[in-house]
Amino acid sequence: KAEGGKQHLYLNNNSSPTSIFQSIGSGGNNSTNANLIKNQYTTEIVKSLFGPVVGQIQYHCPCHHPSRHLSGKLYIGTHALAFYSNLFGIERKVLLDYSSVSAVQEYRTTSIVVFFAGGEQQQQQQEFKFRALPNRCEVLILLKQLIYNATGRDCVMLILADATQDSQPERKSTDSSTEI
Repeated sequence: KAEGGKQHLYLNNNSSPTSIFQSIGSGGNNSTNANLIKNQYTTEIVKSLFGPVVGQIQYHCPCHHPSRHLSGKLYIGTHALAFYSNLFGIERKVLLDYSSVSAVQEYRTTSIVVFFAGGEQQQQQQEFKFRALPNRCEVLILLKQLIYNATGRDCVMLILADATQDSQPERKSTDSSTEI
């Protein structure tokens, strides 16, 4: 629905619909505007699931949560990290506020592990592993920036291996012969 050069996108069916405005003809790139609308739409959906604590969604991707063998989506917001899965009517939500995150690091080849304070009185260290991320490097770099912006702490450990290096360590020969 368009009015006065603005495009409205209604996400709710209640009496106060949520509107997302996009300026049309402002000289902006159409693909950039489409991505902006898509991110705003995703943000509204995630806020309806988790509340406003997540903030503006910056990135989302499919992933697996191995402890429950769930496939779902990882949402990276400006203030929190969220995972949502709804498989056969079984809903699983994970919300990690950046202030509770103590470390994020690579795990195996396509996964990350997030360490956070949890449990009774926030004294116990817990972890969540998110597997099969399509762009793990981008996720880590974005998390590093967002967690630093939200908390002032640098808790993302980036070990970006050089693509030319072999990921397997060198094996020493087990040949016991000696050269003369």
